[in-house]
Amino acid sequence: ESITIPKEFCDWAIKWLKEEHKEERSNQQLILNNLNKSLEQNQAKINRLLDLHIENLISKKEYQNKKEELKKERNSIQTELSSLDNRTYDWVKLTEKTFNFAKNAKYHFDHGDVETKTAIIRSLGSNFLIKDGKITIELSKPFFILKKNHHSLLESIESIEPEGKTVGIIQSDNLPASFSSWWRWRELNPRPRKFS
Repeated sequence: ESITIPKEFCDWAIKWLKEEHKEERSNQQLILNNLNKSLEQNQAKINRLLDLHIENLISKKEYQNKKEELKKERNSIQTELSSLDNRTYDWVKLTEKTFNFAKNAKYHFDHGDVETKTAIIRSLGSNFLIKDGKITIELSKPFFILKKNHHSLLESIESIEPEGKTVGIIQSDNLPASFSSWWRWRELNPRPRKFS
């Protein structure tokens, strides 16, 4: 119950995650272009250095020292490229899966068979302890954050619900103000852990 999120919050969070991801993708493309350009420039410097050495315009020692310097620079650029590849890990899909899990886990736990209940408990975290018929779980970071902020989320949801029996549609664009404190979840965990 303490990690369950309302549908309104889930829909809003997934929408804004996708918006954030669009911006991140364009930033990543810009970084990728710059890194590839740096790699090309590095290779051009290595080629020019070799030409200078072949034409005996620099000594062998100067050539080797400068070549080592340029190799280190190239390795650094390649490390940054690898890091960027890891950053492009599709955290949006995994985060969407986590939010949908949090939205539906209690229902499936209440109505599921033993296998379903076991899978849900295992997905919540680690270091399980059963004492006096109660299970204690060390929640993984996303679920720990949901549990820690559960009360404030419910208050936010209640504050946007209309009084009486009015039927209406809440624009999800209006929700970010109510849920702004939740957006830190993305910042705290840019690459969510994989859940089974």
